[in-house]
Amino acid sequence: MDVLTGPRSTPEQMGDLMELSGMLGIPLLTSCERDLISVTTLYRVAGWEFCPLSAADVLIAATYRLTIKDL
Repeated sequence: MDVLTGPRSTPEQMGDLMELSGMLGIPLLTSCERDLISVTTLYRVAGWEFCPLSAADVLIAATYRLTIKDL
């Protein structure tokens, strides 16, 4: 399963990320660790490094040795 992360510090960023998620058919990564069991690839949207939540998503994905790809 693929998941998506990106900047979501503001309501506008969250809305943009949700819209992109819907257009691509890739669900957003949630904070639930059990969801990571079935994840194989994390896609990250530009600007992820400026959002603490998405930076944490990437760190966790790297810890689990998931494939990380930039969009």
